[in-house]
Amino acid sequence: LRRVGVFDQIAGRTKQLTDGICHVMAEFEVPIQVGQVGAMFGFYFLKQPGAIIRDYASAKQYADTDRFAQFFHAMLEQGVYLAPSQFEAGFLSSAHTDEDIQFTLNAVRKALQQILS
Repeated sequence: LRRVGVFDQIAGRTKQLTDGICHVMAEFEVPIQVGQVGAMFGFYFLKQPGAIIRDYASAKQYADTDRFAQFFHAMLEQGVYLAPSQFEAGFLSSAHTDEDIQFTLNAVRKALQQILS
């Protein structure tokens, strides 16, 4: 953590991950809302395309918790642990590599193939 630029590197990898998640979800036409600040990220599966989650009330209305639960378990089967609720944030660290990001994005693709088949 004493290296110059380490936090920028972590934030860059987190953006790479969230951009990749958005791209894969778009390939499968899965409505999703992704947020990222620095090393922190989160995403919601949406019950309808174009819905926007801004607060607790809209999260209760538009978040597809059933689909997230399916995705969570499918990701576990692919070797990727996410927070068990889509209402929790995920975090990257300096230990995560570009290879880890690619592994995770490949797991996202496989998990979606599994739950959408």
